[in-house]
Amino acid sequence: MAHIGLQTAAGIGMIVADVATSVTLGGCPQNKRTYMVAFDSSCQSNTTTCVTSDVYICNNEGGIMSSATTWLGLVDIYITVGLLSYKKKTAFLMGIGFVTIIS
Repeated sequence: MAHIGLQTAAGIGMIVADVATSVTLGGCPQNKRTYMVAFDSSCQSNTTTCVTSDVYICNNEGGIMSSATTWLGLVDIYITVGLLSYKKKTAFLMGIGFVTIIS
């Protein structure tokens, strides 16, 4: 479940796709993303028919760990874990409330 929360489409975008290792550190802003393309024979003959997905990589354009969404998510995790360590029953609500106000 942690992987789903940290990945690109469903979470804070800290983990993104990588060709060599399958996953790598991400967190790049939207203007620095390079979307992956399903490369097939129709795409090879005509590049306008290439199908892109919501999976992207960050290492071509740079900007790794510079997305505000990623940092806000990491701060939320830190606040929630800190409050849970003090056995606060409202830790999750306080973390969600903090992110809601900041967002």
